[in-house]
Amino acid sequence: DPSVFRLHILPRPESLPHYLSDPEVQRLEALLSSWLSCSEPVLRLETACLFVLLHTGVRSGECTDLLVQDLDLESRKLTIRQGKGLRDRIVYLSDTACLALKNYLQDKRLDYTSPLWVLPNGKMVSQRWIQQRSQEIGLQAGISDLYPHRLRHTFATRLLNSGMDITR
Repeated sequence: DPSVFRLHILPRPESLPHYLSDPEVQRLEALLSSWLSCSEPVLRLETACLFVLLHTGVRSGECTDLLVQDLDLESRKLTIRQGKGLRDRIVYLSDTACLALKNYLQDKRLDYTSPLWVLPNGKMVSQRWIQQRSQEIGLQAGISDLYPHRLRHTFATRLLNSGMDITR
């Protein structure tokens, strides 16, 4: 009977998320921290943006959609509006992310409803820009294939390794 010789292809296991190792995180944070007192507007933007991605776990699309009104530095939190599943949520900022954001915003004259991330030429930051800059900054830190979603996986992995329940 021909059905005896019919092969059933087994499904491949799902790949695990790619996250940064502890030495990679340390190198990236050291590089970004060295830029915290920089006066160059683009470096301040990149530093703040990458610290927010690394220390909050937000998606790159959620990051680019942030408005000035979504940032509450006094309470150290960001409001993510219409994230995945069209749900709003609050994410909290680390001391370092707050410092980077303060440095980035110190000379800015942004309206309450303006995009949070604005290039020196006045254009909004795009997801593509974040991907390209992440890749280039990763190479400077000795990390190949650094991309925003890898920072999200790194944040989640660090939470899990600290014993936090992230299933809710």
